Amino acid sequence: FGGSPWGKSVNDFLLKEGPYEFQSLPYCSLPNWYDGVSTGKCSEAGPSSYFVKAFRTAGLVRSAAQPYALIFDDVQKDSATHEYVWRMVLKPTVKHWDRQMGLLKKHRVDRSYAKADGNDFILRQSDGGKARLLVRLLGGSSPHESMAIMNGDGPTHSGAASHPALEIKTNVASAKFHVLLWPLTEDAPLPTTTWNSQSHTLVISSGAAASSDVFHLGSTSDGATVVEAMEKNGNNVSFQANCVSASPSHV
Repeated sequence: FGGSPWGKSVNDFLLKEGPYEFQSLPYCSLPNWYDGVSTGKCSEAGPSSYFVKAFRTAGLVRSAAQPYALIFDDVQKDSATHEYVWRMVLKPTVKHWDRQMGLLKKHRVDRSYAKADGNDFILRQSDGGKARLLVRLLGGSSPHESMAIMNGDGPTHSGAASHPALEIKTNVASAKFHVLLWPLTEDAPLPTTTWNSQSHTLVISSGAAASSDVFHLGSTSDGATVVEAMEKNGNNVSFQANCVSASPSHV
């Protein structure tokens, strides 16, 4: 991965072409990765940058009553130390129907409650409901310096208004972000997660009485984190990619 991807498409960086039309479009016609705004101009020169690697491995685990998502990001610009930021863009406003006035009003989401607890960050439902989302930086990640919500009041790269975002910052030469996204309700117990750095094994459980999901992680020759195998109740789990069954080594 290097140079400018401006005229290339998502499919140019995949081992197998994806099923969606946007994946064959050039990056210059897609919304900006940082602020979600599209310039709509492919004639202008694109941004020039070079990275040794920039990989994301993500999956939705639906093998239990409690589904969750895992994200493994590997980023390195060069051999020097840099600040790398993992970002999750958040909804800036919530709509509310005022029955008395007969108007649809838009209110800015109040996230003044938000504060990191170690490697955990819990987001509340935007409209005040009881739904929650746990964002946990898992073992195997680069040590983080901060985890906080940026309000997004300033202009973006394209000059448009930016959205608030949860940001996890680290200062390293090669960054690893292993992130768990775990939906839950208010006052529900948090999952337990353990990381074995010797065997590169991640264990996730929803509670003491629940069975555990065991992930055996590895790396490609290019430095991308991959799930080599997964166990559920002591049994190997079959992976699926784009609704096609595949062996773990090909996912």
